[in-house]
Amino acid sequence: MEAALAVLGIQGVLGAYDNFRNHEFHEGLPHKSHQRFELLLHAAREAFYLVLFPTMAWMEWRGWLAYAFGIVIVGEIVITCWDFVEEDRTRKLSANERVLHTILTLNYGAFLALLAPVLVDWAGRPTGLAFINRGFWSWLMTLYSLGVLIFAIRELSSGLAMWRESQNDALNSPHVRAIAADVQLPAVLRNFHDGSGVRTATGLVSVTVGRGLAGVLLKFMGLEMRTGRQNLVVSFEPDGQGELWQRTFETGCFTSRFKTEGVLDKTVVELFGPFAFCYDFLVGADEIIWKLRRVRLFGIPMPAAFAPRVAAREWVSSCGAYEMSASVAVPLLGHLLSYTGTLARTPVKIKLADAV
Repeated sequence: MEAALAVLGIQGVLGAYDNFRNHEFHEGLPHKSHQRFELLLHAAREAFYLVLFPTMAWMEWRGWLAYAFGIVIVGEIVITCWDFVEEDRTRKLSANERVLHTILTLNYGAFLALLAPVLVDWAGRPTGLAFINRGFWSWLMTLYSLGVLIFAIRELSSGLAMWRESQNDALNSPHVRAIAADVQLPAVLRNFHDGSGVRTATGLVSVTVGRGLAGVLLKFMGLEMRTGRQNLVVSFEPDGQGELWQRTFETGCFTSRFKTEGVLDKTVVELFGPFAFCYDFLVGADEIIWKLRRVRLFGIPMPAAFAPRVAAREWVSSCGAYEMSASVAVPLLGHLLSYTGTLARTPVKIKLADAV
């Protein structure tokens, strides 16, 4: 049993990394309506793990109940295989995610091989649920159960929310909706955000990446960025009442979703991974300043002292071009990522669902 618990412990760490690195930060799955069914499959799989982890923490399913527990394990395998098919049907997996899924599959197979004789032993005992204290492993599996519960709620709620978004007609850009119609915004800035359908902008930007632990954090989030001058392509895709932005640099890419909330939809919210950044737009004669008002993590407001700090600005250059800058810093680690440069709208159209 100890060996099975150790292998399951590894499975929990790898699964959490996959959720955060690939699903939340790199792909932004909870914010894409075309990934709604995959999100619901993930929620269903988490439901099976909500039986598996507490069982391995504190229980033994004895007698005929061992066969019921075996059905739970088979159900998880079926959902995982279904999820593999859905992923291949709807998106292109990164190399990291593809390799990690292979390792997770092999590791889970090792866990099942080690668990099989345990189930045989449970099946040979009088029927009933027995509660067992497995010491360290009981508390570790309890911690895993809590994490799985959080992600099950997140993925179910996100999947249902994105399903509702898929039923809505695409609206104008949230950024345009947040700016009063009577505000005299320069055409360069308004045209950059205004428009229907999938749009793109390209340009040359200067990227600065944080050093030390800040750089490690970026890599953990799936942002394999490097400092230097490089080309940037930004894709804008209306998605229900929101809009997806994919920023593709030469050395990395990430996606976030924008929507509006609050009185008269004047607050612009950027959803990135489990974070929600809420901005007010301060409009000047030839600029828009993104004023960060608050940050939420998994829907819970974060104290300002612990929240990431974001500064962003758009303006019209002296030669009439669109220019922008954005920077992110985190408490204790300091500067995380910043980029600044000039962008121009292009006629090229790409579907984010087909992008890497």
